Amino acid sequence: MLTNIKTSAPISTVIQIVRKPVVAVRVENRLDTEAIVDTQLDKVYEFILKPSNLLQVWPSLIEVTKEKIMSNGGYSFQWKYKMSGMHFDGSAEHTEIIPNQYLVCKTRGAIESTMWWTFRSIDRTTTRVTCSVEYHVPIPLLGRLAEVLIVKMNEQEAGITMTNLQRHFEIKTASA
Repeated sequence: MLTNIKTSAPISTVIQIVRKPVVAVRVENRLDTEAIVDTQLDKVYEFILKPSNLLQVWPSLIEVTKEKIMSNGGYSFQWKYKMSGMHFDGSAEHTEIIPNQYLVCKTRGAIESTMWWTFRSIDRTTTRVTCSVEYHVPIPLLGRLAEVLIVKMNEQEAGITMTNLQRHFEIKTASA
C-alpha cells in the first residue's frame, strides 16, 4: 500500500503515466505530489526555483510578474491563477531554501498557500521531486459541494503539473 510521504496515511488517489508514477493525495486542504524526473537534480531544482518557469508546466498558473531575486537565493513575485474559470491573483516568496534539496514558497492574496518542494537524487540523471501544498479554498459561499469539486480539480492539476515537469525534461533530453 502506498502512503502519504509526510503523514504515513494511506494514499487515496494514484495517478500514473505510462513509464513513471506520479502520486497525488489530498488530506483536507493538503495535497502531496511526487514525480521521477529524467534529469540531474541541479537542473530540475533551478527550473522550479525560477517562478516564471512554472508557466511551462503548471496549466492553471497563467501569469508570473515582478520576479525579484531575494537575499536568500529565492524569488519574490506576483502571480495570476485560474481555478474553476475564476481568476485569482496575489504575491509569493521563497521563505526557506536549501539549494538542490528544499524550497518553501508562501503565497498571499486571493489564495493563501504554502508549498514545500523537495529534490532527491536517485542517480546521476534521475531526480525525485516532491511538492506538498497546504491551501485554503477561497470560495466558502458556494458551499461544501463546490469545495469538494475544486479540491478534486486541484488533485488532477497537481498530477498534470508533475507529468508536464517530467515531459519538459524528457523533451530537453531528447533534443540535446
